Amino acid sequence: MSQHDYVIDNATAAAVRTDLNNALKAIRTSNSGATEPSTTFQNQWWFDTATNNLKFRNDANSAWITIGKVDQSDSEWKPHIGGTRVTDFLDENDMASDSDSAVASQQSIKAYIDALITKTGTAPVFGTRAFCVWDGTGSTGATTPQASGNIGALTKDASGKWTVTFTTALPDANYAVTYSAGTTSASASFQNTINVFSTSAGGFSFTISDATGNDYRDPDYNSFTVVR
Repeated sequence: MSQHDYVIDNATAAAVRTDLNNALKAIRTSNSGATEPSTTFQNQWWFDTATNNLKFRNDANSAWITIGKVDQSDSEWKPHIGGTRVTDFLDENDMASDSDSAVASQQSIKAYIDALITKTGTAPVFGTRAFCVWDGTGSTGATTPQASGNIGALTKDASGKWTVTFTTALPDANYAVTYSAGTTSASASFQNTINVFSTSAGGFSFTISDATGNDYRDPDYNSFTVVR
């Protein structure tokens, strides 16, 4: 451990030699010490022996940047990223440790996501970008969904006619809408036809009618999903 102001004073030959050796020792040991060097320079290294952190002086010579921790007990370097010291690198498929300071391997991230979506085979999986569940028996006007995701507004324009606005717009209008409906009666049975139109990145409109497309209706229970 050694630190130096890197100024070689005028002195006797022996004193100058000692001063030079001390400066070289400070360089060799990365200006190590329990406190910061009394004289600092831009882009200077300092190994803080009080915390075992390796630090680097910024260009303005006004602050130290923590590069990471050198763990002396197991001879490992643990980087410091975004104000947090990375404590471990884990290949843990179930993410069971739930650590806020460990980095996960690419393999474990893929395994964890694959398990969540229970994907089988090699075909790609596409996510739901919005969904909505609502009671269609409400009066004309703004309707509050019973459950939804990325739905800014669901508006009943008229019987069997609706407009949807996304909270966050999709990349474009090239998405698929799937719809399902139900009734309060177990014996009731009728066929619904949905017509989606005026699609845009921000939302779409649709009608619910019978098979002929003429009789607009509002089923008791409705839901749709938007996939892209």
